[in-house]
Amino acid sequence: MAGLELNQVFLGSCTNGREDDIAVASEIIKGKRDIHKQEFKTGMRGYDKDEVDAFLQMIAEQLEETLNDNAGLHDRVKELEVKTGEYHKLERNLEETLLAAQKVTEQMKGNADKEAQVILREAELKAEKIIAEASKESERYRQEITALRSQRDQMLAQFKAILEQNYRFLKAITDSTEPKKE
Repeated sequence: MAGLELNQVFLGSCTNGREDDIAVASEIIKGKRDIHKQEFKTGMRGYDKDEVDAFLQMIAEQLEETLNDNAGLHDRVKELEVKTGEYHKLERNLEETLLAAQKVTEQMKGNADKEAQVILREAELKAEKIIAEASKESERYRQEITALRSQRDQMLAQFKAILEQNYRFLKAITDSTEPKKE
């Protein structure tokens, strides 16, 4: 009975539900049963019954061992298929993670570029403001210098007028105090 159960396990594990595999597996199992049930005619010089039975037993055991090995290999294939599926899933996850990391890197680079542009623009605006203020201050100094020069020119003109007036006054005094030559 254990052999029959093993045959059912083998039949289910090695076929994966495919009809052609089920047919082949059924023939193998039928062949194993036939080996045990096979009877040979004996003649006068026929085969030794014990030897034939021993040979049939050996073939049946080897077939059962082969079927067991085959079932084990099919189980191992299924395990490896599951693991392969897991590895493929892991590979997809790694690829998705890599793509996400690349997107984050590109976003960070883009943000850094934008931030650098903002800083540069702020620096340009600040420089323009400093230049404009310096230009205004320079213009104010020019106006002050012009006003001071104008004041200087006015003071010099007034001083010159005072000096000329004093000169005329002194000349008039000197002319009046000097004896007149006749």
